[in-house]
This record gives sequence, structure tokens and C-alpha cells, in this order.
Amino acid sequence: MPQGTRVLPPCGGHPPGTRSTRLVAAEIMRAVYFETLERIEQRGYDVLHRAMRVRRPRQAFIALRQWLWPS
Repeated sequence: MPQGTRVLPPCGGHPPGTRSTRLVAAEIMRAVYFETLERIEQRGYDVLHRAMRVRRPRQAFIALRQWLWPS
């Protein structure tokens, strides 16, 4: 999904510990959205017959991963 990464680049790029905490939520949302897009791609882009979503436990894991190790 290289196009999605170009459209929504990570907000990181700052040395660890210096990134703005205001960007953390945006980074988490980007990561969850990217996961959703990957799932849509894996299922052949069929979004009309089955809902595509990332379950809350997975969202929590993604949020924790972004918080501790931003991409």
C-alpha cells in the first residue's frame, strides 16, 4: 500500500522524546486507518458485502505501538 503511505505520511521524524505530544493522536489515527486499508486490500476491495473494521483490542495494540515506537 505505498500510495496510502505517501498520502498519509507518519508525523514522526523527530528525535525520540522531542516529538510533539499533539501529533501522537494523529499518528495513532494514521496507523489504524492504514491497518483498515490493508484489510480492505487483502479482501480484494470488497467493501459492499462485508464491513471492514479493526477491532478495539487491535486498535489498542496499534495505539500502544505508535505511542512507544512511532513509525
